Amino acid sequence: MFNINKKLKGSILFFGLVIISVVLLIALGLTNILISQFMILRGIGDSVIAFYAADSGVEEVLYELYKNSNFVEITKDLTIAPNSYAHYTTKAIPPGPNCLGSFYCIYSNGTFNQQKRAIQAAQ
Repeated sequence: MFNINKKLKGSILFFGLVIISVVLLIALGLTNILISQFMILRGIGDSVIAFYAADSGVEEVLYELYKNSNFVEITKDLTIAPNSYAHYTTKAIPPGPNCLGSFYCIYSNGTFNQQKRAIQAAQ
């Protein structure tokens, strides 16, 4: 009935397996890319909160410098939501070789869920 060469027997099965393997590899690669993008998107929100924590530290340093000029470092936790805290550490350095500001240089680091952001301000 069919005249099939003995050398070609099973080749369709082999090529079908190769094509399915390639499609599976592409699907796994796309899944890996999507998962990493979702992780980055989740980190963006945490990054914004860390930035605002650092900004709060700068504002507190400015207030403390306004109240009195002898300033020490400040470390605080901010309550974002129940059982959710952002952390910031600030310090002010008077003018000198490490500070080019006229009055003080303020360094503030904010942290939230392993995301860290820093702000430097010269006054």
